[in-house]
Amino acid sequence: MSNSYRLLPLSATQSPRADQSILRRFSLAKWQRHRIFVFSLLALLSLSVLNLLHPIVPALFTRSIDWDDRADQVRKSFLYAYSNYERYAYPHDELLPLSASYVDNFNGWGVSIIDSLDTMYLMGLTPQFKRGLLHVAAVNFTLPTHVFAPFFETTIRYLGGLLSAYALSGEPLLLARADELGEALLPVFSSPSGLPYFGINPKTGQPRHGAARGRILFAEIASCQIEYKYLAHLTGKTKYFHAVDKIIGIMEKGQREDGMWSTFWNTSSGEQLNDHVSVGAWADSSYEYLLKGYLLSNRTETRLMSLFKSSTKGILQNLLYLSPTRSLLYPTDLNRGYPSGRFEHLSCFYPGLLAIGVPEIYPLDPALAEKMSWAAEGMAWSCYIMYGDQVQGGRGSGLGPDEARMDRVAYNKTLHGLGGEGGGERQDVWEKKNGRWWDIVEEWKRESKTAGRWGKMRGKPPGVGNLASVWNTETKKDGVKRDYVANIDSYLLRPETIESIYIMWRTTRDPIWREKGWEIFQSLERTTRQKNGYASVLSVAPDPDRGFPISNEKTSKPMPVDSMPSYALAETWKYLFLLFKEDDPVPMDRWVFNTEAHPLPVFDWKDWEKAEYGIRS
Repeated sequence: MSNSYRLLPLSATQSPRADQSILRRFSLAKWQRHRIFVFSLLALLSLSVLNLLHPIVPALFTRSIDWDDRADQVRKSFLYAYSNYERYAYPHDELLPLSASYVDNFNGWGVSIIDSLDTMYLMGLTPQFKRGLLHVAAVNFTLPTHVFAPFFETTIRYLGGLLSAYALSGEPLLLARADELGEALLPVFSSPSGLPYFGINPKTGQPRHGAARGRILFAEIASCQIEYKYLAHLTGKTKYFHAVDKIIGIMEKGQREDGMWSTFWNTSSGEQLNDHVSVGAWADSSYEYLLKGYLLSNRTETRLMSLFKSSTKGILQNLLYLSPTRSLLYPTDLNRGYPSGRFEHLSCFYPGLLAIGVPEIYPLDPALAEKMSWAAEGMAWSCYIMYGDQVQGGRGSGLGPDEARMDRVAYNKTLHGLGGEGGGERQDVWEKKNGRWWDIVEEWKRESKTAGRWGKMRGKPPGVGNLASVWNTETKKDGVKRDYVANIDSYLLRPETIESIYIMWRTTRDPIWREKGWEIFQSLERTTRQKNGYASVLSVAPDPDRGFPISNEKTSKPMPVDSMPSYALAETWKYLFLLFKEDDPVPMDRWVFNTEAHPLPVFDWKDWEKAEYGIRS
């Protein structure tokens, strides 16, 4: 080696050993001065590599999973449920799995059969589907003169089930029976306003008010749009279209300034009766059918899109809140402008609806579409968390409660919009702006732009960018609160969370949603499977200290309820199956699910129909 490569020249008195000692001391000093720079450089390089790999990392970790095998496990689970129905309850409405008996609670027409025809068809269960067709051929859509069919449930379960099975299979019998049922139910629209009555006797045509005489729920007045309009298109009967489209006119005239509609309506006058708004049980599917009616008509009924856009903005501005501890994003209801803090399982359909609506809204209002995308992700995660919180290290049910009462949050103007103690026990201490997500996002955007370079926002807002971890015994030890009390802690085999998880997977392709769906399916199998089918559960959310009531100390399962609703066959197992199935038999650009998960195909109105119905695309 030449001297030109030496760091220090050797003096006459220095030995090579002394030179090496100097070099070691020099290198150590240089390393101490520059080690922070080196570590920082390595960290930046690591982050860059991870950022490049981010789109493919999930695939690398999930490549070994056989998702079709998981779909087959769901198929076997459904078959176990339906086989027990056939064994102990056929041809009645629903199975009572604990008593190995049946109940006729939806007209006695075999709702479990008709509600699950399309599920059987999609799963390739041909023998069961053919036996279902025999039932459809034989069933008599009549009732004793003193008995009335509930219009809402009869439409979404029976009429929707028949139409979907027809669309998938092409069996003429199914359309013929759907037309017959649609005719029998049509007098329900004979009120002075044109709004439907609660029920109808299909034999006499006599309508009837419900228990709240003269009043009807918002969900019950407009959750018939896509079934009757599709039936009008198939049969050419214009009366089907005109009957249900009149309701849209009433909604246009009665839309509140905040873009929403009240939950109670007067059947005769068509007026709204209260100052209560929600996307839960009393309103849900009427909001849902605005977007889905627009999509089903191949985007030609533009006034439905206009109503969906304005109502969505109103819901996002007023009904979405954050919890104080883990920033769980959830929808609640407002009574006279004040939030109740109720988080219903039924409202967990809403993030899926937003996810479907994002590409439709984006060309019209990009800023609103961005908030919809954030809200869909945050709320869907919160809906999952309600399940994940109940796992409790394998000792819990792993199933979500029917309703939770969320902790209150004191609004504080910080970047995260959170701070302070709970708001007390009285309803009126909750200010309208208190913890409201829309306001927090607007503040986050302002502060994020100020903090970010070139005025651009960084990351995602509170409730989305900081997705919560599940609450368990370990987080409890750390003093983390659960954010809520499960005030209705039953699990009724409901589908809404799985529905939104399925849609989030199909729209984002993020495998985390499939994994969370698989967790829920495993919990469903572990907790609800019984000797003669699957049963609802009395209590899924154990007391953090005492646990939950159990029926069998050896299995430590929550106490079951003697009920297997038909919607579990129509929705819960279907969404799980489609979530795991690799190919997509009902792609969302060509099929629209009704609120009972019955897929109907997107269609084009004929020219004469557009002229008759005043549709201008």
